Amino acid sequence: MLNRDEILKRTNNGLDVFKHYIPGGWRIGRNFLNPLYEDRKA
Repeated sequence: MLNRDEILKRTNNGLDVFKHYIPGGWRIGRNFLNPLYEDRKA
């Protein structure tokens, strides 16, 4: 069984999971609009 540190290591600290479920043209360090509901401000 994988432990927490191994999962984070294999998923780029969880970023790959985030990118899989929230696709878009966003970049690290930048605000982005939530695609799950209508945002007015990022």
